[in-house]
Amino acid sequence: MDEESVTYTIHVSLESFLRLFEVAGGVAVIVLYGTQLSHHADDTAFYRGCVYAILTGIVATLASLLVSLTPFELISLSIYFRPIWYHNLRLLLLELGMLFLWIVLFVYFGIAYLWNPEFGIVSEYDPEYMAFITLMKRAAWLDLANVVLWSTTGVFALLRLILNEPYVVEEEEISLEDNMPVDPVVV
Repeated sequence: MDEESVTYTIHVSLESFLRLFEVAGGVAVIVLYGTQLSHHADDTAFYRGCVYAILTGIVATLASLLVSLTPFELISLSIYFRPIWYHNLRLLLLELGMLFLWIVLFVYFGIAYLWNPEFGIVSEYDPEYMAFITLMKRAAWLDLANVVLWSTTGVFALLRLILNEPYVVEEEEISLEDNMPVDPVVV
């Protein structure tokens, strides 16, 4: 194996590993906020935040699965119809869109549960409320972890766009003359 294919294999393996964590993070957000959604349906502001978190988790999980499970044959076939930079730009825009959704989610719950000093005063008297606040703090930290994951894969997508690197290693081009059948009867 040459050095370029080894580098490509390491790059694809690392990106697939990060995609696996993105899927796990999206599913964890869906579960965490989904359980809280059923317990606190009367609080409309919290309800809207949980619905947004669940939708962000669903979209992130589907986007990560779509990018990581797309058959390489289909991508390599579509490279012949569009330039490589088009696919890299499309991937970068997807990464930036998902990063924006995760940042909004982290800011919404991070401000509410990580940087609010009132929770320490109220929670001393109610252990159930203290458990809820602890769970929501962990959920906000999970949102931050997802921001870091999506920004890392976004950097990979940006590097792929700048370096004009394809998703798959291109195969040798075969000319049509090499594959033309030879007519045995020549008049």
